[in-house]
Amino acid sequence: MKRDLLPAGLNWYRANLHCHTTLSDGKKTPEQIKDLYLSHGYSVVAFTDHDRYYCHNDLTDGRFLALNGFELEYYHTPWRGQTCHVCFIAPTDRTEALGWSQPGEPIFIRELPAGGLDPEAGGQLYRVSCPGRKYTPEYINADIRAAKDMGFFVTYNHPTWSLEHYPQYSRYEGMDAMEMSNYGCVAGGYDEDDGRVYDDLLSQGKRLYTIATDDNHNLFPDDGPYTDSAGCWTMIAAGRLDYESVFAALRRGDFYCCARVNPARGDCQQIKALRLEDDHVHIETTPASNILLVTDVRPGTRAIAPADGTITEADLSLKDAHYFRLVITGPTGNKTYTNAYWR
Repeated sequence: MKRDLLPAGLNWYRANLHCHTTLSDGKKTPEQIKDLYLSHGYSVVAFTDHDRYYCHNDLTDGRFLALNGFELEYYHTPWRGQTCHVCFIAPTDRTEALGWSQPGEPIFIRELPAGGLDPEAGGQLYRVSCPGRKYTPEYINADIRAAKDMGFFVTYNHPTWSLEHYPQYSRYEGMDAMEMSNYGCVAGGYDEDDGRVYDDLLSQGKRLYTIATDDNHNLFPDDGPYTDSAGCWTMIAAGRLDYESVFAALRRGDFYCCARVNPARGDCQQIKALRLEDDHVHIETTPASNILLVTDVRPGTRAIAPADGTITEADLSLKDAHYFRLVITGPTGNKTYTNAYWR
């Protein structure tokens, strides 16, 4: 039996699903972010400013799609202690935030009328102030449930930077995806390669996807060694570059993600085909050095290139694995990650 794990015949769009602008603590305007990411080959940016929900539909055109969202933070102690950060991406481009029932309570939304926003609103819907927000799994899970009930796509962000460990993240429920890598954290000096966190959650039976994002704030020059833009992305397969098609692809898991060592290290490996063939997984990629199959059983499996060459495909046995995922490493150390797939 053969089954395609990534769809064929669709368009592939490069996306940054975690971004900050001058509307919170970033240093570039939304318009500047659009121009910057277009110049790096991106087609999609999710604008997820802290604690604020804005509508950025005015940025969307035939080349670029703005996804609307926001990020919430839950702190154990101010700044230096443990924290949980979660992004929420709205299900439609007509989703409006109405505010909060009480400080720190889940957000309420409604659909915008067909005529769109009041132009005098200037795009800003609500700024949120939540001093009562609590760093507890019960509180965080309540926000996630409320957002999921409203159709939001919910992502768990940068657990290494957040100083969270298994006793914390294992108690979170209902997230759609987690960040495998976060380039803003990598640029800031953190080892944000979170495969072990992903496997911990998968081993609990939690079926979530994995993404890679920039979480950019653009505090440093775009062409300098400390830039936090264009280091990570998620490749999304969709029929059209519009909100409905791209969000539906996120829901289906029709994507994979990429993380560069730094933007000077070239591109990441592209996945050309990925399919399940009975008890094997077959993958085809652009030239790679190593293709690693990660499962919940031993022994491990990988395909490795000779010292003076590269490989472009692999056929790997799944044995008795309940789930599997793949990590493709390129000659310069850049990595490409698939979602986990369950048998």
